[in-house]
Amino acid sequence: MIPLSNPWGYVVENEAPWGAFTAQKCRLLTRNRQTDTNRMTNPTILTRQGFPFAFDPAACETCEGRCCNGESGNIWVTRDESRALAHALGITPEAFARDYLKKVGYRVSIGERQEGENFACLLYDRNKGGCSAYEARPAQCRTFPFWDYFRERPHEAAAECPGVILDESCPDHR
Repeated sequence: MIPLSNPWGYVVENEAPWGAFTAQKCRLLTRNRQTDTNRMTNPTILTRQGFPFAFDPAACETCEGRCCNGESGNIWVTRDESRALAHALGITPEAFARDYLKKVGYRVSIGERQEGENFACLLYDRNKGGCSAYEARPAQCRTFPFWDYFRERPHEAAAECPGVILDESCPDHR
């Protein structure tokens, strides 16, 4: 489970298998972010080497789970992650597996529900505007938007996530 002292789940000091995140102070200039008082009071953003953008985790507070909705896809989970998610929801691992997981080939993914033309993660709580098990979300969710897919598509990342910052003043954004 992610410690409460690190609710965003980002690795800042220790290298993780998917690469470490680095906290940076950068100017928040793009897409009219200079008018957002929340970002102006908390200018610490995250970068990941090799990615041409940064991420402002404060945007999650007002985003309402755009990363949890959209095209159909898979959110891969490990056995340990599924146990942590079950614990966070207050259900047994068996109930979580039955109600929330699907097998895709040799892997396991959190299921999704269709909502109109889009899909939503089964853990997405529309009333809350976010993940029903946010503190225990899997690594794939914690590392968003720093996915390999977005490495070469930074403008797609920015369109999907209001926390993505395309700013040449930040390191590693070339």
